[in-house]
Amino acid sequence: MKEEILNRIEYLKDCKGTKETKLENLGISTYDKIKNIISNPNKILTHLYIPQGSEEKAKALETRFKEVFNVDIDPEFLSFYRCFDGFELRYVNPKEAWSEIDVEDINIDWSEFNISPEKISYNDIYKQEYEEIKLAFFALIGLDEDQTSYHRLTDGNKANDFLFYDENIEVEEYGVKTLIPPADFFLSKENKIDVYGTDSVLFYFNFYSSFAQRVYGIHDNKLGVYIAGDAAAEIIKDPIGNEMRLYFKKFLIRPE
Repeated sequence: MKEEILNRIEYLKDCKGTKETKLENLGISTYDKIKNIISNPNKILTHLYIPQGSEEKAKALETRFKEVFNVDIDPEFLSFYRCFDGFELRYVNPKEAWSEIDVEDINIDWSEFNISPEKISYNDIYKQEYEEIKLAFFALIGLDEDQTSYHRLTDGNKANDFLFYDENIEVEEYGVKTLIPPADFFLSKENKIDVYGTDSVLFYFNFYSSFAQRVYGIHDNKLGVYIAGDAAAEIIKDPIGNEMRLYFKKFLIRPE
């Protein structure tokens, strides 16, 4: 499976962003990041969909960006979309998730087993007699033991609707997810956020959980990356900083 995944993303090695930007070598750094994830025995890749970008779509986004924000697009932003037409990746560390959950939340009838929720360990669920518990735990954290790693996080049949994001919202954030929309959806009206009572112009950028998503646009008269909390009812500063290059460095270039 590992070699099959690496063969599938081989093209990333040759993907280049804009020269002399932080994302010039985004393709190979992303390839290495995914390789590190699938080489880690404690991590399970559940979703991977990174379509190749194009100069045509990047140019169209550059024009749209100017129309919406009345400034030139950030070079790192353009580099990303030259490489990728969106980015969908999710992986889970089951052992770590087990330590974070309330075991009693696993949807099974504990009376059917000879062990109580307080006594069972992560290693126990791999015993044959606790197979049902393991599968119920996997379902809780969004992990299908038999699934391939090519699943999309989005619904490609709903590309012109907010439902494009599907029902993939992270359950209690047990998984690690990056979900960046394709170039032609990013600044579309369907992806725009209504922030009542403000002059903000914001669009979903990384839809990674049910509690908060990273968004991009103008807020408090400043263009950059923000966090939208409580179903976008609250827009707050991003602790990593407002610049796109800092965001990409932390969440895309950083090795796993």
